[in-house]
Amino acid sequence: MDYVTNFHRASVDQYVAEDLQTHRKNNKSPALWSYRQDHNALVGCNATISPDVISVAERLWRESLNGMRTNAGPENPMGWPQTQVIHDLKPDKHFLDRGSTSPFTILGLNGLDPRDLRERIHAAAKAEKREGLAPDLSNSLRAKKRPFQSSPADMPVAKRSKSNALPLPTIAASVGQAPAAPTIQGSDDAQKRHSASLQCARYALEVLSSAGFRSHRFGLLIGVNEIQVLYYDRSIIAVSQPFTMVDLKRKELTPTVDERRFVALLICLQRATLAQRGIMEYLMPDPFLEIYQNYTEGMAADPKTLFKGRKIKLNVNGRSVLVKLGRILVRQAGIIGRNTCVVEATSTAWPGKDLVVKISWPAASRVPENTFVDKITETVRAEGNNAAWVLDHIPTVLHSQDFALPPDAPGSRLREYLAGPGVTFAEGKERLQRLDTLTKPEDYAQVLFDVLQVHRWIYDFPRIIHRDLSHGNIMWHCRNGRIRGVLNDFDFVPGTRPFMAHELHDVDANGDPPVHLYRHDLESIFYIIILLTCAYALRTEPGDDGSYLDTIPSSTYGFPILSFCGFTDWIKDMHTQFKKASPLYEEDEEDGDGDEETDQDDDDMDVDAVAAFDNETMDGAVSYDIILTIMKTFGKNGRGKNRRGKKQSLEMMYPTAKKD
Repeated sequence: MDYVTNFHRASVDQYVAEDLQTHRKNNKSPALWSYRQDHNALVGCNATISPDVISVAERLWRESLNGMRTNAGPENPMGWPQTQVIHDLKPDKHFLDRGSTSPFTILGLNGLDPRDLRERIHAAAKAEKREGLAPDLSNSLRAKKRPFQSSPADMPVAKRSKSNALPLPTIAASVGQAPAAPTIQGSDDAQKRHSASLQCARYALEVLSSAGFRSHRFGLLIGVNEIQVLYYDRSIIAVSQPFTMVDLKRKELTPTVDERRFVALLICLQRATLAQRGIMEYLMPDPFLEIYQNYTEGMAADPKTLFKGRKIKLNVNGRSVLVKLGRILVRQAGIIGRNTCVVEATSTAWPGKDLVVKISWPAASRVPENTFVDKITETVRAEGNNAAWVLDHIPTVLHSQDFALPPDAPGSRLREYLAGPGVTFAEGKERLQRLDTLTKPEDYAQVLFDVLQVHRWIYDFPRIIHRDLSHGNIMWHCRNGRIRGVLNDFDFVPGTRPFMAHELHDVDANGDPPVHLYRHDLESIFYIIILLTCAYALRTEPGDDGSYLDTIPSSTYGFPILSFCGFTDWIKDMHTQFKKASPLYEEDEEDGDGDEETDQDDDDMDVDAVAAFDNETMDGAVSYDIILTIMKTFGKNGRGKNRRGKKQSLEMMYPTAKKD
C-alpha cells in the first residue's frame, strides 16, 4: 500500500508486515492487498465506476500481477463481488466529512463530541474578522486547556446494555437541527464534502447491491494526509472523526496518537474476520473472494446469474436443508432499506416445486411476512369451506428464518445504540408470476379483481390492511387451469410512493403520516390501473425479461391505450368516486353563489353530522362495495370483448355477507 511505503517515520510498514505474517499463520480470513483501480472500471453493474483504490484478497491479487507491475491495474478485470474495502483519494482534506450535520454523535470515552467544532469556530472567527464583525478569537481558543465541549447538558444519551463489560462510547442525538457548518473556504468546501459523500455512497451501493450477500461495507476516504473510516449497513451511514496518517511536523521518534490509530486501522483491516468485513459466510459461502476463475465473464455481463448454482443452508424444523439458487429475479439497490433480493430456487425438501428465496435486511422491529400469512391461513381454516378460495390468492410461505449477526460484527455493537437490521431474513416461497407476464387484457382484469376481493376478505376477517399495493406486489399463478391473482408481500411497509394514496404523502406537525385506512389501498389500485392501461401496450411476444408490456413514450400516453380499452369504464367510474371523496369536490358547482351564505352554513353545521362522518370511506364515496361493483363490469358497452365476440365476465368469489 502507498500509505505503508510512505510511512517510514512510524515504521508502519514493519508493523503491518509482521502482523500480516502472523495473520497468514492464523489463517482466519484472506489477507488484503490494495492497488489502484482508477484505470479500469469494476465490472458487474450497469454503470461505469472506477474507484481509486480497492482491497481484494491476496490470492486474487497475485493471480493478476502482470498488469499490476505496469501500474495499469490487474490483467483480468475485477468485479464488485471481489472487492472488500474501497478507498477514495482526494487532493485536500476539505473533502472529508466533519460530521457537522450528523443527527447522531458517538461520544468519545472522554464524553466529548468528536465533530471537528474547533476548526469550525476558527473558520467562523476568521470570516467575521475579515468582515470586521468580531475580534480574532484564535488566541483565546488556544489558551483554553480543556477541549471545546459542544453537546448541551440536556442532550439525550442512548442507554447501553449493562452486561457489556467493554468501555464503549455512548451515542447522543442532536437536539433540533444540527448547527450549520462554517467552511474554511466558503461554499466550495461544503460542495466538496457533498460530492465526496455521494461518491463514496455510490461505491457502497454497488457493494451492497451487486456483490454477494453483504451485511455492511467499509470504506476509507483519504484527503492528502488525513483519513476517515466510512461504514454503511442499510440502516445507518457512520463516519469516523478524521485523523492524521503521518505527522510531517513531528520531530520526536515516538508516533503520535493519530499515527498509532492509523497503524491500528491497517492492522484491524487485515485481522478482521469475514463477518467483520461484512461477508455473510454464515448465509452462503462466497466463492468470489479468492479464486478469480469463479467470477466468470458471463456473470459480469449478466449480474442476475451471480448466485446461479450456489447453495444456502436453511434450518427447517430442526433439520438442515440445502436450497439451490438460480437467477436473480429482483434485487433492490440501495444503502438504506430492506434491499430485498429474490432468487429462483429448488430444493429436494420440496420436490417438484418452483421456489423463490427472498433475502432481506428489515428493521429489527418489523413483523415478518409469514406471521401475517399464518394468521390469514388460520382464519381461513376457522371460517371453513366458504373461505377456502382465499388460499389461492395469498403467497405460500414454506419456510422463514432469521440469521442473526455474529457477535463480533460491527452491526452487533451498533445495535446497542441504534435500531436497525440486526438480522438477515430469509424466506422460501412457491414461485409466483409477475403481473406483466400476462398476455390478455381480460386476464389483467381478473387478476386485479381477484386481488381486490382477497384484500377485502383479509380486511373483514383477520383485520389486516396490506398497505403496500403496487405493480410488483400483484402477481398470479394457475390453479386448476385458471389464472388466479395473488396479493403478495405482506412485509407491512409504509408503501411504494408512485402508488401511495395522495393523503398519505402529507404529515402532521409531528412528522407523522395519517392513519392508513383501507380506502388508501383502494386508491393505490386505481393508480395501478391508470399506469398499466395508459403507459403500456401489450405486445405479441415477450421481451428479454419475459414481460408482455411494452413501455410507450410519455408523449403518446393514452386514456387508455388501445390494448387496454376495456378498462375505460373502470377508469372513468373510479375517477368519479375518488373525485367525490376529495374535500374540494362540489357536486353542483352552480349551487350557492355567495361566500357569506357558505360560511354561515358552515357555522350552523350540525355537530352530530360531523361526528357521524365516515372517514374510512369518505362518507360512502369510496368503499369496497362501490369499487367491486365497478370492477365486475369489465367490458361494458362492448369494449374489451373476447375473440368470440362475447362480453368478458369476471369471476366473483367473495361471499356477499360481511362478517359483523
